[in-house]
Amino acid sequence: MNEHRMWEIVRRFGFTGETESIAPYGRGHINETYCVTCSGGHHYLLQNVNVRVFKNPQEVMENIERVTEHLRRKIRERGGDESREAMRLLHTVDGLSYVEDSLGEVWRALTFIPNSKSYEIAQTERDCYLCGLAFGRFQSDLGDYPAGTLHVTIPDFHNTPVRLGAFLKAVEEDAAGRVRECREEIAFLKERSGCASYLTERAGKGLLPEKVTHNDTKLNNVLFDKETGQILTVVDLDTVMPGLTAYDFGDMIRSGAVTGLEDEKNLDNFDFDIVKYGGYLRGFTEGCGGTLTDEEIRVLPMAAYVITYEQSLRFLADYLNGDKYYRISYPEHNYVRTRTQVKLLKRMEEQMDRMQNMAEAFL
Repeated sequence: MNEHRMWEIVRRFGFTGETESIAPYGRGHINETYCVTCSGGHHYLLQNVNVRVFKNPQEVMENIERVTEHLRRKIRERGGDESREAMRLLHTVDGLSYVEDSLGEVWRALTFIPNSKSYEIAQTERDCYLCGLAFGRFQSDLGDYPAGTLHVTIPDFHNTPVRLGAFLKAVEEDAAGRVRECREEIAFLKERSGCASYLTERAGKGLLPEKVTHNDTKLNNVLFDKETGQILTVVDLDTVMPGLTAYDFGDMIRSGAVTGLEDEKNLDNFDFDIVKYGGYLRGFTEGCGGTLTDEEIRVLPMAAYVITYEQSLRFLADYLNGDKYYRISYPEHNYVRTRTQVKLLKRMEEQMDRMQNMAEAFL
């Protein structure tokens, strides 16, 4: 990133104080994030919105603005501290919610919540419980928000049959010449293609209601207070749009009920953790505060499986296509990610009956 261009973007937001430093922050798959430090102890987050992924950034920003305002109002109503319990978008000196620079790149700024922290991986069942509780409360707070009024910023984002079709096309075209080295994973995913329609069929029949969903429910998207360890807020709202609660729960389990990071190269260090699954399940159902239907609860275990299957398709399709979507650190990065997801699917298959029994205890 050109340093002069970056400082020019910062000036357009008119932050309080003189800018002292701009440093990379976090490790997201899609957007680049920076922490801007200004004189007087002021800190801000500056994010580059990936326009290759989000084709209509204005719609993304409108969704975020609407949802954050709704959440801030809920926090005020219950006497909470909205400065620490909710993210807030900052506008430019021209009153806009984002900046488009000379190269067509889109940038936004948000408040930085001091004395907060996030975790890359859950260490204990309690970590998982708190993450589930955070995203459950997010669902509950947005329960009265009309989901259909939000933009669908990525069409078919969790449409697993569509993702399966894209994967099969990637296999057929073999654009990067990598199919030969992935034959075992390709065969495994093809054999399980029947699960792809599990959620979409139930949604199509009206068995699963459409709600406002986060769609990126990883543990590192929850902020905690450094001193008390209590939940502060859910962050990274780019993919907030209409969806199913099953999507949010499924991605929590996929990314969190495990013993290692999703790009762990040594598969001996990566496995499914049924205890962590139980923590997420307990926290999420409690956080939702009775808003889940019986059918929404019944599908939670298979939701975890289907979303893991879907992510396996996406990682491997991107690898076969030559890494066009996800940010990578080395050439085999997406293949490494695929292998962890395939192992996770195998472990879930072995424990699905137990997962189901644990979920149905909350009916």
